[in-house]
Amino acid sequence: MSLYEKIHRTLVNALAETAQPAVVAAIADRGARVSDACYNEHCFANPVRADVMLNGRKVAGAAQRRTRASLLHQGSIQNVDLANGLAERFAKKLSNNRETRSLPNAVHYRAEEIAARKYATEDWLRKR
Repeated sequence: MSLYEKIHRTLVNALAETAQPAVVAAIADRGARVSDACYNEHCFANPVRADVMLNGRKVAGAAQRRTRASLLHQGSIQNVDLANGLAERFAKKLSNNRETRSLPNAVHYRAEEIAARKYATEDWLRKR
């Protein structure tokens, strides 16, 4: 089982505690479409192996990049109820050795500026 599959199984367990019966997708099915037509326009439209599914919809996916010196795990979660401390339970299930940190305000503001100037533009949103 890959690292991202383990992470997604941990997310499924955390979701189950909030009565959200998610599952880890077993196989890739690029021909499958989710039920909401508008949903198909986004990258969450076609689940692949190890994505997290809830009510027939992809709610979490991830990618990894490994080098000799590091591992970057990037994941996205959407369309789930984040109430009732889901983030904290998920983090606790991933590791008992964790630390909460905050970005400096300057970094946060710069990220918002870049997002508004680039990623929120029609050109960027229509790219593909």
